[in-house]
Order: sequence, then structure tokens, then C-alpha cells
Amino acid sequence: MKKFISLTIILFLLLGNIVYAVSPEEELKLLKNTLSSEISSKSVTDCQNTLVPVYDLELIEFLKFLETNFQNKSSNDSLTNIAIARYSQYKLKIQENFHALETGVRRLDGFSNVKIDEIDAIQSCSQITDSYLDLGKQRMIEHIKNTNAQKRTTIMLEKYKSINSQLRDLNMHIAKMYGFFMTFKSKLPGFLQECITI
Repeated sequence: MKKFISLTIILFLLLGNIVYAVSPEEELKLLKNTLSSEISSKSVTDCQNTLVPVYDLELIEFLKFLETNFQNKSSNDSLTNIAIARYSQYKLKIQENFHALETGVRRLDGFSNVKIDEIDAIQSCSQITDSYLDLGKQRMIEHIKNTNAQKRTTIMLEKYKSINSQLRDLNMHIAKMYGFFMTFKSKLPGFLQECITI
């Protein structure tokens, strides 16, 4: 039964790619662009349902980038700089979506007609936006710390292996010297503790 289900899933995925001919990344971008284009026409009081799906897609894309970026063997400084540059793009996209919703309210109602409940909704939307920005920033910092610690650990492990190899060689040299001394001792018939005088 499990083999049938897994074969069905594989065939569905293969056929799905053939029929649609769209990669998951392209599908994600299309969905994100569709949702982003609809933001300005949505009500600000429903920002939870309007912004959160777009923010989720942006966050998923950013987290995937972080995973692939920090698996690279490049120096930590260059990886960190790339991650910070990508975070600024993520932040800009999140803020653009928030401002599109905010601009849609101003365009539809004008400044003078903005209601108190819409102002409260904009503030709650702003808090949601800030929480997504903070979440992305925290995940980036975690990746930076983990990568630094992993690379530092790897470097220390390699140094310890090198030291261990050198100690193994030293131990072999000492064992050979001990063997030479034991051979010399067995070949020497003996010696007197005191000198014999005649």
C-alpha cells in the first residue's frame, strides 16, 4: 500500500511538472505576485488575511535562501554580507506590501475619510509587519551564529586531528627507540656494578 501511494505521488509530481511545466520556485513567485497585486484593493481591516499569506511566502523564500547560503564553504564574512544584503531585500519587499495596503486605504478613502477603526487596523498591520521583520532578522542571526560556531568547531577538529597525527608519529618514534634500547640491552651480556681492580 505504501509503495502504491509513493508511486502515485511520484507519478503525480512527474505528470504535474509535465502538464504545468512550472518549477516550484516559479509557482511560488507567481502566487506571491498575484497576492501582492491584490493587496491594494483589499480592506485594511482584514490585513491578517491579506498580508500574512504574502509575508509567509516572502519568509519561506528568505529562509530557503538562508539555508542554501550558509551551507556554502565560503568565508563567514562573505556569507554574512550576502545574508544581510538579502535581508534588506526581504525587508524592502515586506514594507512594500504593507505600504501597498496603506496606500490602497488612502487612495480609496482619502486622508480626511480614514476612520478610527482603519487607523487601529493599520497599527495592528504594522505590528504584524514588524513581527515578520523581526522573525526574519532573528533567523538570519541564528544562521550566522550557528555557521560561525560550526566552522570554528570544524577548524578546531581539524587542528586536533593534525596534532593527534603528530602525537601518533611521536609515539611510534619513541616505541622504536625503546625497541632499540631493549635490543641493545639483550645483546650486551651484562656489566659490573663496581669496577674490578687488580
